[in-house]
Amino acid sequence: MAIRTVLKDLAAHYIDALERGDAIACAANFSENASVLFRGGSVQGREDIVALHEHFIRAGVKILNIETLESDNFGDLGYAIQSYETANEMGRMLLVLRRQADDAWRIQVQSVTSV
Repeated sequence: MAIRTVLKDLAAHYIDALERGDAIACAANFSENASVLFRGGSVQGREDIVALHEHFIRAGVKILNIETLESDNFGDLGYAIQSYETANEMGRMLLVLRRQADDAWRIQVQSVTSV
């Protein structure tokens, strides 16, 4: 599957899960030992990523759009630079993706910067 298709599917799954208030489904896009880096901190591991998304859901975060600006993959690793928009902010994300043993692509590292 082309990396752009993977990214489109991950974004759609993520936005849908966030809208449904399902932090576990949001975190399912990430590998078990993934890291999320953001202004003011970071979390590592799916359990902490679930907790982060529970916080987002309680705060009412709604993603309006995710757009891939650049992406590529090399074997089982890929990357993407994406823009995102919420009701309150816009920003950029750098993703490092890794193909898992089950052939699914998941986010290994996500770095988020608001602009």
